[in-house]
Amino acid sequence: MGKEICDNINSYTHLRDDFIFFFDKVVKIDLKNDDFDIIIKFLEKIYSLKFANEHDITSWNDYTFANFKFFIHELFLYLIAIGLKNENYVFIEEILYSAYFLNDPYSSKNEPKHYNSFFGYIDNKIKSYYNEANSNNFLSPMADLMIKRSPEWFDKDDLINADLLCHYVSVLPENKYKWFPITYIYIKK
Repeated sequence: MGKEICDNINSYTHLRDDFIFFFDKVVKIDLKNDDFDIIIKFLEKIYSLKFANEHDITSWNDYTFANFKFFIHELFLYLIAIGLKNENYVFIEEILYSAYFLNDPYSSKNEPKHYNSFFGYIDNKIKSYYNEANSNNFLSPMADLMIKRSPEWFDKDDLINADLLCHYVSVLPENKYKWFPITYIYIKK
């Protein structure tokens, strides 16, 4: 299953690169409130990819949507990284402090969620395959995959700093979120 998940994740690379390129252009302009709403709605919509649609799938397991958990996590980090790269701190604030109304079939509470809902930990699903395929024992195969997938034209440090920023904001006294910065081990010293 680990190979299948990694292959599927890699099949989305061109789509992810288009996303990065597009949002890099969007974040450079002066965004209005309606623009932020579109981005928030986009994030709310892609969140639903983490779950089965009862009309489409009749059986699934915990591995079925691991690729989407990774992809959503990665896209979210790139949004923050693009904001950092372009020094658009209003954009970052909007993304990190917006309320997200997420369609989660496993939650009985219909209340707004925070950005930490986009954290999609899948190390346990790819670890044995990834470590074997790369002849290494990675602390976080997910982080390694994310860093290795980073486009050559995008600074990996921006992605790592985005991950760290998400963590730092999550531990502020007024916040009680959880976000572990899996990519921090790749920061240049």
